[in-house]
Amino acid sequence: MSTTYNLSLLNLPVEILHHILDYVDTSTIFLSLYDVCTYFQTVVKAYSQYRIDFCSISKLNFHRICRIIQPETILSLTLSDDNRTPGQIKLFLSLFNINQFTRLFSLHFIDIDDKDLYTVLCSSLTSTLTSLRIIWREYHCPSVETLDLLSITLAQLNLHRLELKTASYAITKMVWPRQYTLKHLTLMYITHRQYCTILGQTPGLQRLTFNHCSMHEIEATIVPTFCELLTSLTLTDSRMSINGLVSILILTPCLTYLKILGLPDAFEAVADGSFWENFIRSNLTHLIQFQFYFTNMYYISYTARDVQSLVSRFRTSFWLQEKQWFITCDYIDYLNQVMLYTIPLCNPDFTYESEMQKISYSTNSNSPHDGNIMTNDVQNLNMTLTQLIPSTATKNGDLSNDYFFRNVTKLTIDVDQDWSINYVQHLSNIVDLSHIENFIFNPDLNPSLIDGTIESVNTLMALSTNLSTLAIHPYSSSSNGSMLMEELCNIIPHHIKYLEITIRDIDSMKMILDRHEHLWSLTLFASSNQSLPWTEFIEELKNRNRDFTYWQSYYSLHIWLNHAERLFQ
Repeated sequence: MSTTYNLSLLNLPVEILHHILDYVDTSTIFLSLYDVCTYFQTVVKAYSQYRIDFCSISKLNFHRICRIIQPETILSLTLSDDNRTPGQIKLFLSLFNINQFTRLFSLHFIDIDDKDLYTVLCSSLTSTLTSLRIIWREYHCPSVETLDLLSITLAQLNLHRLELKTASYAITKMVWPRQYTLKHLTLMYITHRQYCTILGQTPGLQRLTFNHCSMHEIEATIVPTFCELLTSLTLTDSRMSINGLVSILILTPCLTYLKILGLPDAFEAVADGSFWENFIRSNLTHLIQFQFYFTNMYYISYTARDVQSLVSRFRTSFWLQEKQWFITCDYIDYLNQVMLYTIPLCNPDFTYESEMQKISYSTNSNSPHDGNIMTNDVQNLNMTLTQLIPSTATKNGDLSNDYFFRNVTKLTIDVDQDWSINYVQHLSNIVDLSHIENFIFNPDLNPSLIDGTIESVNTLMALSTNLSTLAIHPYSSSSNGSMLMEELCNIIPHHIKYLEITIRDIDSMKMILDRHEHLWSLTLFASSNQSLPWTEFIEELKNRNRDFTYWQSYYSLHIWLNHAERLFQ
């Protein structure tokens, strides 16, 4: 006699369903499972392991989730005011007090306004926090009051991870508290004095990342602290002399991993393989992995022999046999720019140049264009298509699906002349377009070229199946502004959620809103570095009864739109 089993999620106990929810993303739980039945609503409300990331969410879904969540069930929370969700943080703080989230272990703020951060810090952050990430809005400097409050807050927490990013040296004024538990730290714009202070105040530090690091003033009176637990150091977008670099590295003798991006002011010194060989043998004896991407600051005219000579400094047994660190040197002729980097590429931002416009040599015997290995870490790719493609097509006419770049998510293209449909085909041989999420397009919209440009862009976006963000910033245009905007609106596909565009007047915004009501966010930039009366734009949105939040600067307006606001009326 056969037995019939009634297999259904509804028959499972709450405990089993909660284990299943551990593997389901938060949006699916709140936006799909919650509405299935009352039993699932009970299960969802009783679950207490939520990790909520509000980056890139629609305003509609943000409101839906905020009406359901219970603060005490949230373990991780990420809020963002970037171009996809401008005004989100202030809106969230109007709905909740951050001290309601009593079980948080991770709290992240992206592009936060200083006033909003001050509001957060005035609330008592839960002592359960172990990870805190604060990225200030671009061009916004933290106030002294906020930094004082932040210092007090950090002293009260037992953080394991901390990231503070601001576009100024204002953060150097912060009093750095003693933190025994901190293991991973990321900072921007620090001085030599603060660097030495941090090493002394965080004895348990294991990983350290500095962005835009500068060591122009090395204070000899400071007694340095050697950080013997620090094993990983990353310096990105750094502008310092060779003495500044040495002042950092000499205090970290136990490094096993070192990554450096930038250093244009010290290019001649850091481009010398013998310097690194001697320094590493003397000061970094534990170093296992060394990655770098160096560029020169000043115009240098190189010949092929010059490039070969530079590369030869990295062909010693120390580099090739002992460490097995391989490098490539590219000289871009029309830019007079030298790029010296370890391979595989360690820089997530890369500009791809024509083979005909560069001289390139490597210490690696494999092909420099092995897309499976050499460029896996490249996420943001820049190229001037009409300069790039003809040479690529000539040299690689038999390209298959062995892409040069497999993991690029952000693609920036400058188009400086006629763009035929053949260029898109060649581009699809270089880049796996199925991974592209963000497309920045800087076209020449000359009336004589516009038809070919529109056809090519439409084809490119059709191949980019995961595309959600589109930025259009023309660097030339016809004198007829309305005609230009009409053409740009024709380019924007309806699956785009986030649009960034340079405009001339309020009529341009009206046309975009009329033609693309589906947008989740809209970022407007004033053309030709001129300001626009953004208050008129905001009033226009209010007159349309749109549900929106925003923030503005002198040259830009950032709007988070509810594309289904009628549901809330």
